[in-house]
Amino acid sequence: MLPHPDFIDHYVRAQRNMPRILLRGLTDRCRVARVFTTPIQPWALANSPPVHALNNPEGHSLTIGLILNATESLRLVELGPSPEDVI
Repeated sequence: MLPHPDFIDHYVRAQRNMPRILLRGLTDRCRVARVFTTPIQPWALANSPPVHALNNPEGHSLTIGLILNATESLRLVELGPSPEDVI
């Protein structure tokens, strides 16, 4: 039976939303963020399953790719309270 058309698989949702969230959080440290889902490849019954297959019953892996801005990627986080602020 096919899933309901309004149903969005959580891997599809992650693939759609994670790049935007990563770019927002990394600000100008990151130029491009992409998320890929790939099905886990079958393995021979004589072998033990790969670790990522044991932890992922849905049968997909999630890969995140980033292209970082070399001049900004290593700078410290500027958000939050100042380190000089004492309570």
